[in-house]
Amino acid sequence: LESLTRGEDPLVSSVRQQSAIEAALRSVRAAMDEPTDRIEFLAERLWDAERALDELVGRIGVEETLGAIFSRFCIGK
Repeated sequence: LESLTRGEDPLVSSVRQQSAIEAALRSVRAAMDEPTDRIEFLAERLWDAERALDELVGRIGVEETLGAIFSRFCIGK
């Protein structure tokens, strides 16, 4: 984290990686700004950061994302 905020160029080989890193940083920064009495919001921000990092290292792909989106739809019987 520190090397990314000090202006050093991290080794990033794609736009997808850059986007995931930026999303993780935004989420961590948002978590740091959360009031300590709002633990559920802090946890949500950290979960967002974890998802971004999972995407960065390839643990989450398109299929998982689509599965999560469509699992929320209720299709009539």
